Amino acid sequence: MVIISAGNSPWIKDIVKCCEMFSKDIIIVSNNQEFITAQSNDSLSTTRWIFRDFKGYGNQKNFGTSLAKFDWIINLDDDELPSNELLNSLRAWKNPSDNIKAFRVRRINFCNESAISWGKWGEDYSVRIYHASCKWDEKIVHETLSAPKRAVQTIHWPIYHFTANQVGDYLKKTKDYRDKRASSLVGKKNVGWSTLSILFSAFIHIEWLEGVNGLYLTLTKYLERN
Repeated sequence: MVIISAGNSPWIKDIVKCCEMFSKDIIIVSNNQEFITAQSNDSLSTTRWIFRDFKGYGNQKNFGTSLAKFDWIINLDDDELPSNELLNSLRAWKNPSDNIKAFRVRRINFCNESAISWGKWGEDYSVRIYHASCKWDEKIVHETLSAPKRAVQTIHWPIYHFTANQVGDYLKKTKDYRDKRASSLVGKKNVGWSTLSILFSAFIHIEWLEGVNGLYLTLTKYLERN
């Protein structure tokens, strides 16, 4: 079990509690020393709280994976909680056949305390279970696992993703993503998204059906990409 945290998640203790239901090896990697110290001193479990300077989300995940005791890794962000159905599935986990290397898991995303039903946020699957032999790329943000498509299966029991649950917090996170992305592009050509391309994407993926929340997510996408 590997979790990458910025050290400011209000859900981190709930996530650890859920993970302890199915995992005996929980690793949390953060670049926030104060957070790591406070949590490790407060924890009565066997969770390993590890400080490491931030070198990109993919790099952090690879580091966490290298410390894991088991061959199959479950990876959660620090704003994701597994549903009861997914928890039950993980508690009954059996290693898949050798030709399977990863699983995409459905995510139910929340914005302003409401579940998103439309647009890309409404149909979201992300790799959250993978074999330790697989590696993440070195992108600072929006990392991708290197695994053949035919070796990736889908799990429909969901994860609840609260990244935009509070609009103010998500705006701060978006700005942080933008800064991290910009720092990785120093000296490189940065192709941002025009206003027209953002609006076109929102129209094609019918994000506008979400109303105010859809507009908010469209605007934050523009902020991050430019």
